[in-house]
Amino acid sequence: MHATTELQQLLVRSGIAEKAARVYLVLLALGPSPVRRVAQAVNINRGTTHTLLHELIEQGLVSYYHKQKRKYFAAEDPSKILTLFQDKIADFQKTYRELQSQLPAFLSLQGKAPAKTSVRSYEGRQGVRLILEDVLSEMEQNDEKLYRVYSSVSIRDGLYRSFPSFTKERIKRGIFVRVVAIGAGGEYQEHSERRWLPTPCGTPTYRIIYADKVVTISQSANTEELHAFVIKDEEIFKTETIIFDQLWNALGSPKQ
Repeated sequence: MHATTELQQLLVRSGIAEKAARVYLVLLALGPSPVRRVAQAVNINRGTTHTLLHELIEQGLVSYYHKQKRKYFAAEDPSKILTLFQDKIADFQKTYRELQSQLPAFLSLQGKAPAKTSVRSYEGRQGVRLILEDVLSEMEQNDEKLYRVYSSVSIRDGLYRSFPSFTKERIKRGIFVRVVAIGAGGEYQEHSERRWLPTPCGTPTYRIIYADKVVTISQSANTEELHAFVIKDEEIFKTETIIFDQLWNALGSPKQ
């Protein structure tokens, strides 16, 4: 019974209604059966059982045939469950691509005169991951596929743990980055340039300048918990970009 309950819960998580999952499992155990026998086995009234059976037929998990003027229902091979779930995955992926392609249309509905400045805060590694995903999304659509970073040795190692494939994805999308490294360390990566500030230690913050946003990420000294806030303001972005570029030029090319 315990194993059957676990299988039912698994079917429910895959998108099959709870009662329909119970009907399928019972029918799988009974073999081809008329609706009355199935209804008795699942302890559900005959009309509801008949409806559930036809739902399962539409999903490709149950079939039927006639024998001596009676209608028999039969559970399809359990491998059909995988096929059903794979079809759902394909549908979700298609919907995701459509949503992604229509994102500008959704954004246009926000209004023609949005607030000049917005500030949002994020907590923890999941919050940082959301920011990193936004960096990729925004820069992929940006005409200038270059963003800027102040990378501190004090925080950089733990920053990308929530998104370990970030660099690989950035390179794949043809996005470039310039990094001013504060403190020693850091390594060459494709589609990136790095220059160092001559300082023996890092700072407790990490900054990303991209699209029309400026992100500041800090890390608590005791808990190593990450905190971040994002300022969306074109004028602040322009100012930060000018300061970064002036510093970048002043640092010059790294010695080989």
